[in-house]
Amino acid sequence: MHKKTISLIAATLFSTSTSTLAEPIGYNDPLGDKWMQKVILQISKVDAENAKLKELLSERQRALSFIKRENDYRYYTVIRGSLRSQLPTLARQTGITTIRWSNDIPISCDWQFDSQFKIDAKNPEKAALEFFRGLPLTPIYIERDKSLNIEPLTVIPECI
Repeated sequence: MHKKTISLIAATLFSTSTSTLAEPIGYNDPLGDKWMQKVILQISKVDAENAKLKELLSERQRALSFIKRENDYRYYTVIRGSLRSQLPTLARQTGITTIRWSNDIPISCDWQFDSQFKIDAKNPEKAALEFFRGLPLTPIYIERDKSLNIEPLTVIPECI
């Protein structure tokens, strides 16, 4: 802190602490040196406490950022829109290397998600099952080569 600021604080404290009945601060210390040293000591203690609190806040912010990154990595968010356009992103996040569509599923067919939801991407097989839940498709996860085969549950006509 600058000396001018400290002097201003000291003068303010001095002027507000004097009364007609009590002796003013620094009465026996005409130059106010001892009193000024006490004020400087108190200010340095406050600065030290402030530094500790800033460090604590910084540490907690880092912990929150870590948790957020872990959450973003572990969960895949399915957004409104095309199944076919979102499947490669889910595959990358879960570690699926290849996606094979059955010849019984027309290339022109696509399904649209109408709402957003999250899938736990830690287990690829469960993530694929969750992704295709409610659709006339079934994913078959092959652990050996980390691939996903997609088969129809019903006969799917050609889509327009």
